[in-house]
Amino acid sequence: MEQPPPYMNGSIAPFNREPEGVGGIMELAPGYLPAVYKTIRDAGGLCIADEVQAGFARIGSHFRGFEAHGVVPDIVTMAKGIGNGTPIGALVTTPEIAKALTHSNYFNTFGGNHVCAAAGHAVVKVLEKEKLQENAAVVGSYFRDRLKVLQEKHESKF
Repeated sequence: MEQPPPYMNGSIAPFNREPEGVGGIMELAPGYLPAVYKTIRDAGGLCIADEVQAGFARIGSHFRGFEAHGVVPDIVTMAKGIGNGTPIGALVTTPEIAKALTHSNYFNTFGGNHVCAAAGHAVVKVLEKEKLQENAAVVGSYFRDRLKVLQEKHESKF
């Protein structure tokens, strides 16, 4: 994608992409995310990485999914991995964007729950202590290798 679509009017919405997809596990082509981020930023847009599924060491090679693509988003959203079943989510962004968010009112009934924050902290400690990122890399590589054998053995319908 070298240029924004012709129907764009000069204003561009943020580009939000999950770096590692779940719906069918379709991996992004090498170089895709950096190219799209460049196009979006050249048009004045922001890039958002949705780490709800891929974050917190789930891909094995990196702690965050976007890191595997060599990009740095303007905003990162995260949820499932941070709480391991506890209802917690987070949005991380640049100081400039965070400052812009202070110009409006925001209210969240459950925001800042201390129990959930403690659970999120505990999850990160367990990930590090039990080396779960390394485990995800080992198990993921084994699983991928076994699937490749099956792929070569059987005709694909897709």
